Amino acid sequence: MRYQEFDIPKYDWKVYAFYDTTADNIDDIMMCLYDLGCTANIAKQAYENVSQNKKNTGLTFSKDRQTCIVLGRATDKENFAHTYTHEIGHCAMHIAKEYGINPYGEELCYIIGGLGAMMLPYASKFLCDCCRHK
Repeated sequence: MRYQEFDIPKYDWKVYAFYDTTADNIDDIMMCLYDLGCTANIAKQAYENVSQNKKNTGLTFSKDRQTCIVLGRATDKENFAHTYTHEIGHCAMHIAKEYGINPYGEELCYIIGGLGAMMLPYASKFLCDCCRHK
């Protein structure tokens, strides 16, 4: 597993991101979700996905201008890219909802692009099949 924390100063937002997660990482993930005050349903879903080592899955939970993104182990780079962009989309929508940002406008797309760029140094390892196996 790889772990990343970063801030989005423009929105006073904090992101906690877990990459390539397995059952061995369940305690760290659950602690992050509980610290953010996640609901029992989300905690249960996260626990089941991670503890069962479900591949090609992800989860994003946001509360109080903080987000926990969990990216499970992927079977290949295409599935990682799918989950990565999918969860970035959820995080961006949570920010947009908090600030009343138009979901059809440019600002949401800039948030998505910014998240992708901030997460790329960690995600890039999983976007290359050769690097994933090192």
